[in-house]
Amino acid sequence: MYMDRIIKDAKGERNMSPLVLAYADDIAVVAKSWEDLQTEMDKRNDALNWYRMQMNVTKTEVMCVDRRQVEGRIEVEGQQLKQVEHFKYLGVEFCENNQLETEINSRIPKYNNTFNFLPTIKRKKHST
Repeated sequence: MYMDRIIKDAKGERNMSPLVLAYADDIAVVAKSWEDLQTEMDKRNDALNWYRMQMNVTKTEVMCVDRRQVEGRIEVEGQQLKQVEHFKYLGVEFCENNQLETEINSRIPKYNNTFNFLPTIKRKKHST
């Protein structure tokens, strides 16, 4: 409930805020530049503080999706956020080079395990 308010408060008066994906207390902010991301992180942190909440800086990560390697520095309350090459959000793996190979390769064994399990279920169903 608070997270909805915090997202709206951080958005402010303008409706031009970057893309914000939110599920429970997991939030992903997509910005076009490091400067825009820093501004958005500052706004979200201010909104959290207003509700006497804190951003968990040790769990908060930053990733730049670009074909070339770009490093930036995003800080929250004087602490630099960790820049990562990939991360999972709601079970989907995102990579900084925007390739889906890692995600696809992680799903193949899961599919195979599920597919191989199906005949077992079908045999048990017919035997009863």
